[in-house]
Amino acid sequence: MSTPLPRRVLSPHLQVYRLPFNAWVSILHRITGVLWSVALLAATALLWMLAGGADAVKIVSWLATAAGQALLFVLVFALMFHWAAGLRHLLLDLGWGFSAPWPTRSAWLVPVVALAGTVLAWVL
Repeated sequence: MSTPLPRRVLSPHLQVYRLPFNAWVSILHRITGVLWSVALLAATALLWMLAGGADAVKIVSWLATAAGQALLFVLVFALMFHWAAGLRHLLLDLGWGFSAPWPTRSAWLVPVVALAGTVLAWVL
């Protein structure tokens, strides 16, 4: 006859545990990196199509529509976010910003810098 297994304490599930903002910035940094990898592959395919002839211009001309402009705005924001978060990670890797208020402050700076950079790039 086998003995019953002892009851074990279950760790909190994701619905109970709330990730800190620093973790969300790190996760979004990875997501924007993947997004930009896919976007660069798509841009390469679009350029390859444009080299094929004038018929491909019709396919690429949707970038001038409102939906295309919105997609480009999101891609520029993703680029700026990835850049700002990468700079933050680099500074943390160098040992800067580990004292009490700075990890959270630098995490909040990332979307602010990304939005400012996106607006600046979009205006210019």
